Amino acid sequence: MKSFVLACSLLLGLQANAGYNVQKFPGKVTIEVDVEASQNNSPIDVLFVMDDSGSMGTYQQKLSDLTPVFVDALKNLRRDFHAGVITTSVTDYIQKPTGGMLRGSPLFVDNKTPDFGSALAKNLLVGTNGDAVEQPFQTATLALTEPLLSGYNKGFLRDSAALALIFVTDAEDQSPQDVKAMTDLLKARKQSLDKVTTFSWIVPTVTNDQSCQRDDGTTPPTKIEDLSKELQGTTYSLCNITQAAYSDFADKLAKFGAGPLTPSLTEVPLTIAPVVSSIQVKFGTETLVGGDMKMGWVYDSKKNAIVLGDEIDWASQPVGTKLSVTFVPADWQK
Repeated sequence: MKSFVLACSLLLGLQANAGYNVQKFPGKVTIEVDVEASQNNSPIDVLFVMDDSGSMGTYQQKLSDLTPVFVDALKNLRRDFHAGVITTSVTDYIQKPTGGMLRGSPLFVDNKTPDFGSALAKNLLVGTNGDAVEQPFQTATLALTEPLLSGYNKGFLRDSAALALIFVTDAEDQSPQDVKAMTDLLKARKQSLDKVTTFSWIVPTVTNDQSCQRDDGTTPPTKIEDLSKELQGTTYSLCNITQAAYSDFADKLAKFGAGPLTPSLTEVPLTIAPVVSSIQVKFGTETLVGGDMKMGWVYDSKKNAIVLGDEIDWASQPVGTKLSVTFVPADWQK
């Protein structure tokens, strides 16, 4: 009885510590700990290059409808972002030179835009009255160079930000620029290609989906795919705009250019000695492996603490996820 009362008082003292929440008492003890982590992540600028030709209405709508998935991924990593939309048309339907000009209102959305998810979803619906000659390389070049860079598109591109180009088209690029011209431009603009990537929603060169037709017959999208390879980008099938595919896109995009999470939490003091074999450590939906000094945890009997591995992927769970340690106190078995 004495050891049980002592355990009670120790647990109450533990619960009083900041960030600790003790549950399931008596029986097993679960300690929940806030994992406050800082991320040395650069801001990210996201430029959607949307095909606005006559065959793209359904695809635009699907991507617009899935915008909340993209928004959630950015929120979870607390990215400082700009997201803008241009089209693949160099001129509009009355031959006015609008290539590379940001579309929608506001011209680009960021963390401070009220209901920025809805604003971005609307901006992605660029319509289908654009030029049948799709030139995503050309319009991206115009968007990222003068006079638009410091003129109409002023404020979108930031020197310190990583840059992601999102190509959305069912046709081959018909711009005068080749892949080398694009990589040279991007390297000059960002100083390093490590800060640039592409995500391409296209009809791939190889596809078994006969229901998904290219807008320009059998010409494969080799320029876009080749640029993706040069920039270690990711290619998705326009024929398969599903929740799962878009979630993968949103997750990879949100993490691009982000530095590793540096948690303030490196160990969890238990105060009460545990039955070591009973210890379970979870981070959200993930169970961390005992004895793994990199991706899991070890028990330090001298400190009476759970020491956490230094390579745990803290970004694998949403911001605000708690770490939980469950165990049976040794005194309770006496």
